[in-house]
Amino acid sequence: MSGTTGERKRDDHDTGSDGDAEAHPPPKKSLKKDSDEDNFDDIVMTEDRNTAKQQQQKYQGVATFLSKYTVGNKFPDAFEHICSMQNWEEDLFITKPENWSPSAVYQATRIFVHNFGATKSQHFFRIVLLPRVRKDIYENNHLNIALYRSLQKALQKPSAFCKGILIPLCESRTCTPREECIVGSIIEKKAFPLLYLWYVNLFF
Repeated sequence: MSGTTGERKRDDHDTGSDGDAEAHPPPKKSLKKDSDEDNFDDIVMTEDRNTAKQQQQKYQGVATFLSKYTVGNKFPDAFEHICSMQNWEEDLFITKPENWSPSAVYQATRIFVHNFGATKSQHFFRIVLLPRVRKDIYENNHLNIALYRSLQKALQKPSAFCKGILIPLCESRTCTPREECIVGSIIEKKAFPLLYLWYVNLFF
């Protein structure tokens, strides 16, 4: 009897435990953390889009300013900031270099020559300065004085000048006698290192 009573008590105890387990299931994991992370990601993405939009508007403002720039005006600090960025070529073209005034081209060339290395200057000469020079000579049969001074300034970095101006001009195989005369006159008027004279021979 005592054994039966003990077994019944144990059964009642076990049954009670199961009932308690069913009545009080384990708490579910909160999804608040995941929700907070999603909200944070959304906020970051929104801020990034807003920042990119503001940056593009800023560059468009620089483009408008450079298209009307004249000597004596303060050159925008944002320009040097653009040129210091990793993907500076992409950002630079947002400012539409093809529409810059000749004076703006000179100031930009001056910044590259004095503030940046030969490699970056070479790229600027090749993608901005040379096309503007050739376009001006083609349209007017002479070179604007500010663009002429830009070439003179570029020559202060002989290696960049050769790789960014002379070699691309030769490789184009469309160099005109007028272009040859103008660029050649700049080289003749400046002290040109002997190390780069073979580039000049290639040009002529």
